[in-house]
Amino acid sequence: MFAYNTKINEEYLNHFIDKVSETRSIPKEDLKSRHQLMSTAVIQQSEEWKKNWAKNQAYLGLGNLLSNVSRLKIDACPMEGFNAEKFDDILKLSDKNLSTAVIATLGYRDESDDAKDAKKVRKTEEEFFNYIS
Repeated sequence: MFAYNTKINEEYLNHFIDKVSETRSIPKEDLKSRHQLMSTAVIQQSEEWKKNWAKNQAYLGLGNLLSNVSRLKIDACPMEGFNAEKFDDILKLSDKNLSTAVIATLGYRDESDDAKDAKKVRKTEEEFFNYIS
């Protein structure tokens, strides 16, 4: 389950800047322009915009997961269409200012599964890509 932060505000930004400073050994004073840029680009946006931005950050994590487990020959199935509110309630995510964005299951395919060798149904290259010239 990938969750996103529901409270994107100055406190969130300050925590991020603190982590950058600590992780990269950069004085916070040297990160003032980055702080201002992020404040303008993210923090000052509408709540709906920030929610969409935060959810998209969760999808970046999902992309990394899918790429890495594939290299390890582990199967993955990302999913939408689930009841995110139920996940949030069961896991008490609102207590942590989090909400479910997307879920994924991981595992190894059952070698006795008759469908394991079935040809995958995918869009053709022409259907999937729109080339701009």
